[in-house]
Amino acid sequence: MAHYGDMHVQPLTKLRLFREARRYILDLMDHDTITSERADEILGYVNTYVVDLDTPEQVKAFATHLAEKFAELRKVQMKFALEEQEEMDETLKAFVEEVFSTGDMTLASQVMQQVAALEDDISNCLKTLQERYPNVFEAALRKVH
Repeated sequence: MAHYGDMHVQPLTKLRLFREARRYILDLMDHDTITSERADEILGYVNTYVVDLDTPEQVKAFATHLAEKFAELRKVQMKFALEEQEEMDETLKAFVEEVFSTGDMTLASQVMQQVAALEDDISNCLKTLQERYPNVFEAALRKVH
């Protein structure tokens, strides 16, 4: 069974992280916002450590680390966080639509109660729904991706 955390519309890979950081830093340099020395320092750091990342979780953690270490890269990390939030929202919406399409109003009521209880933590909400309703969740994922 596919797990929610393993799927991404645009996977956050080490290559994508490096490209986004490089693109953003070069753009800052073009606009004279940072010096070439600062750009070299940041990209050298990214290049040195990004190669050792193996999993999407490690890449995500490194993106967060970069945003903390280099203020210039906060927008890059924010972009990835926004993408992740949008993807979770889309998945939750597809799941709820799938539940209602079954016509099982008891199930729909149960799901809506769980969603309401966990709506402040969408990631946890999706994991709970996936565990409790794996077949419906898989059907919803097929519609999203």
